[in-house]
Amino acid sequence: GLEFRRVLFRSYNPDNHEESCGLLLATYRSSLDQAHDLGCESIAFPAISTGAYQFPLQRAASIAVSSARTYLEACSTPTLIRFVLFGQADWDVFLQAIDLGLQRFSGDRACLVPDCTPGNRSANLYK
Repeated sequence: GLEFRRVLFRSYNPDNHEESCGLLLATYRSSLDQAHDLGCESIAFPAISTGAYQFPLQRAASIAVSSARTYLEACSTPTLIRFVLFGQADWDVFLQAIDLGLQRFSGDRACLVPDCTPGNRSANLYK
């Protein structure tokens, strides 16, 4: 049968916006490294730290997409990185960051697939 593996990674939530860009980048990288080490084919991220911690959404989206793009270029797994977003505003900002990121993506199999379920938005980056 099919084997499913669900793993929850705890992430760092930066509270100092000026000093935390590197820490947020490290959070994505660490989660992706752990997913790779566990053999996960996919991983899903929310807009980390943009809720209660009020990290700037555009900056967070840029960091998230950049991390995902870099990882897809360098590593074999995970092959799917999904951003699961709550509202339309998050969706629009992440979609813009993904569009910019894909313009710079050098992989030959990168694509974006939006999933517009009511109340949620997800954007998928595939390798």
